[in-house]
Amino acid sequence: MIRIFCNTRLLQISKGKLLPLLLALALLPVPAKSIQPGQTPDLFERPFAPSSFWNRKIPEDATYIDVSDAIWGDPGLAPNRVGVEQVTLIYSDPHQPEVKIVKSRGWNMPGRAQTSGEVFYTSRFAPDAGVEVRYPSTGNASFVIIDPLRGTASEGSAGWREPGGDLITYYDEPRLHDIDLAGDGLSGTLGSGLPALGGLIRLGEINSQISHSIAISMGSRRFSRAPKFIAPAWRADGFADSPLNGYFGKDPNYGMGTLLAIPRSVDIEEIDWQTEQGKILARSAREYGWVIVDSSDGGIGNDQMKLNFSRDAARIDLGLEVRPENDELFVARPVLDIAGLEADIITIMGLVMATRK
Repeated sequence: MIRIFCNTRLLQISKGKLLPLLLALALLPVPAKSIQPGQTPDLFERPFAPSSFWNRKIPEDATYIDVSDAIWGDPGLAPNRVGVEQVTLIYSDPHQPEVKIVKSRGWNMPGRAQTSGEVFYTSRFAPDAGVEVRYPSTGNASFVIIDPLRGTASEGSAGWREPGGDLITYYDEPRLHDIDLAGDGLSGTLGSGLPALGGLIRLGEINSQISHSIAISMGSRRFSRAPKFIAPAWRADGFADSPLNGYFGKDPNYGMGTLLAIPRSVDIEEIDWQTEQGKILARSAREYGWVIVDSSDGGIGNDQMKLNFSRDAARIDLGLEVRPENDELFVARPVLDIAGLEADIITIMGLVMATRK
């Protein structure tokens, strides 16, 4: 189940109309191999097997289904803001101190920053590793602990860590441990049951090439009521059946797990993109698609969409930083044309249709 986390507006969007953008902090690229001497996590290949859903291209003969009414048909629920989802990457290291991963007292603040005393498991990582997971405190605060020696990962949500302290998290399940970084990439913490590792826009990709699907979140009240999820998703949010805040959509092709893609009949190169980064995002939407992995609103009708960005990419490629004292995200360095990129995202959302791969 996802919680609203954005609190700084950089863009609002409605179909065909540019408004201010809402972005929120994101963290991390994800490795697929063990760290070798002299290497850094930035040198890892994308996670999961080449045959996994995340890394397969959309077939040349794919069928596309118009879901524009589900996305835009209700102006009050149509996406009019764009956000960046936060995930924190932590690398375990046998030479670092032991860290307890403990149960918190609740998802929301202040409970997520308070330990219940129950130890879920332990790991070893640096005293300052994972301290960013708490920013912003209203977000999912998802984290992934990578074991570079074993090539596996463990995931959690609603995390919090003070420097040198325990890593506090809201819940723990067996399926969230020993995730094979060379596997199918179908187990994780998100509302769809998919991993926080899947579909991240990683460092440098938005300025070069994105050769994998991109994970996004959308407002859930337009999600299909039946079925409540679509493969590769294998579950829906816990509030999906709520009579007040559940899924109310009528289009069975739009919902948790939907793969949105620009049809191959659309010539990306002929569109007058405002930024090179927008064109790169469009190519990813055409070749690999954008997967709805979670809800962005907790069922309460918040109208934002979110892209899963790594923190390194948000910080270096987008110039974003967070003020710890007030949880506010801001553009610390103008490294690209934000307004142009915002307009390009709007164009992409107006072109995508539902498909499968």
